[in-house]
Amino acid sequence: MKPWISPIPKKVHLIWIGNSDPPDYYTKYFSKSFQKYMSDFEIRLWRNDDLTQKNFPFTWKYIQKAKKMHGKQMYDEEGRILYDKECENKLKHNRWAQITDLMRLEIIYRHGGFYFDTTFEILKPMYTILNKKKKFVGCNEIPRFKRESSLSNSFFGAVPKSVILKRLLSKEYLNTIDFNDPEISRVTGPGYLRQGIRLNDSYFIYPANYFYPFVEPFDPFTKNPPYRKSTKNKCHSQKKTKNKKRLKNKKGFIDYPCKKYPKSYALKHWELGKSWLLSLETCYFT
Repeated sequence: MKPWISPIPKKVHLIWIGNSDPPDYYTKYFSKSFQKYMSDFEIRLWRNDDLTQKNFPFTWKYIQKAKKMHGKQMYDEEGRILYDKECENKLKHNRWAQITDLMRLEIIYRHGGFYFDTTFEILKPMYTILNKKKKFVGCNEIPRFKRESSLSNSFFGAVPKSVILKRLLSKEYLNTIDFNDPEISRVTGPGYLRQGIRLNDSYFIYPANYFYPFVEPFDPFTKNPPYRKSTKNKCHSQKKTKNKKRLKNKKGFIDYPCKKYPKSYALKHWELGKSWLLSLETCYFT
């Protein structure tokens, strides 16, 4: 194994906060994939007890703003109540994803290392591909990074005190966040992360299929995202099939370990998360 030349420390950070314990897809399956293929890395799962002002001095005030929105009724820009796509239940803000958006920026800025969502399954040893002489690394589910206004924050890595993350954690940037906006992905997620990167920064963006071997449609009206065809997860389904393992809380069935993406190093199981998603099929009533 070649010496570690990356300025990014060999640390892995994951987050699970909220009112429930970590899901079985992580505790029974995906966490084992991190231990198997990233055994040379220090791995830490951040929990509710870690969410303190001491640990998050830059984002604490903004995390509190997100918390205040959690569970509140959702409205559109014209003040109309938002309902789910079946038009039966009023939609309420779920801000756990937004809170973790802010947490991950400060965790990596202060400690350095690599952030992964808990919906990631590691498929191959990661040491070699992460060992880059760059101060920031990321991957986008959409190719042609320079043309896009977002960068997936499901995975990224950086050195401590990263210039890119320092921009995003400045009051100048944080004060622009509209906590009334229901589009969390754009406000504090991938849209926000992309804003911090300048083309002359020290960064490297991996090919999309390294971490996102499949991508889903962006919305009900778009079959494919830009530059890429949408497909379904080959290792997950809502119906029981041979060798698939049942997940709790109606999360469907998975093949574990997944062996259907031989060219990928990790697999983001998008369908197991989505607490950030606002469906464009939402119903409106005045």
